[in-house]
Amino acid sequence: MAGQHKVFTPEHLNIVRRAIERERCQRRLPRKGAQTERLARKALDQAGHPMVEPLARALGHDA
Repeated sequence: MAGQHKVFTPEHLNIVRRAIERERCQRRLPRKGAQTERLARKALDQAGHPMVEPLARALGHDA
């Protein structure tokens, strides 16, 4: 992962943030903590999805 660079627009980051928040709430995870950080890392890795719904579904696959 060290050699990977991704550029996100503010709109794209907002989509990622909303998907993380939706999944975090469904799993009843705390706002901060190791589980939430893992979810955020996975979201950024999966961030090729341009919309909240597909990204949220992708995040839900490891629940």
